[in-house]
Amino acid sequence: MNWRARFQEARGRGWWAVYREYLASNEWQERRNAVLLRDGCCVICSKPFELEVHHRSYEMVGKELLTDLTTLCKPCHESVTRMLRRRRQASRDKNLIERVVSIVLGD
Repeated sequence: MNWRARFQEARGRGWWAVYREYLASNEWQERRNAVLLRDGCCVICSKPFELEVHHRSYEMVGKELLTDLTTLCKPCHESVTRMLRRRRQASRDKNLIERVVSIVLGD
């Protein structure tokens, strides 16, 4: 299956549906297992259990390289995800503030 094409066609909530389907696929399981074997434990805390595979980027999801993936335990994965979401939100907030200031100041 051409997962990359399916992701590129998906929009909004549809993207997440394709993502869940991908995570259940044999292609993902093979990549996931290769990363777990490569890393052996959480790369942050070295815990050898509750392991998950984290996408460093979703740019190539469906055709990601093993170097695009890293092993994290569930607690570290949740912490990293929260931090990344906060960072993205802060960036959105900064962009919004800059647009408002530009409009108000007439730049």
